[in-house]
Amino acid sequence: MSRRHVLKKYQVLDNADSTTNPVSKETDVSQLDFVTYQLSVEAGVTATLLVLFSNDERFDPANASELNFGTPVVLDGATNVDYVLHIQNQGFKWLYLNVIDTGGNGNVNAWVTGNVRGA
Repeated sequence: MSRRHVLKKYQVLDNADSTTNPVSKETDVSQLDFVTYQLSVEAGVTATLLVLFSNDERFDPANASELNFGTPVVLDGATNVDYVLHIQNQGFKWLYLNVIDTGGNGNVNAWVTGNVRGA
């Protein structure tokens, strides 16, 4: 019988000022099949969101790489204030976010949750 792994929703960015290019808390996703990030931004935010991963046993941002979604993830509070990213774990150990300001300003909040297939 296998264990059911569920990552309960918790906040990784808490009213982070987008002009400071905030980096979220890292999350160990090694026991999860699916990870979901939910973001809420203020109307003035214009930024690019990077999702970074590391497969090191101990988290080290120096060895992180960016996930490639095929197109940049743009946060534009003037057109949308809520975002959801669903990620299928391809063997990642750690995931975290980096918000790169592109000229706007405002706060960013982000939460993470996850589960295994069928959980």
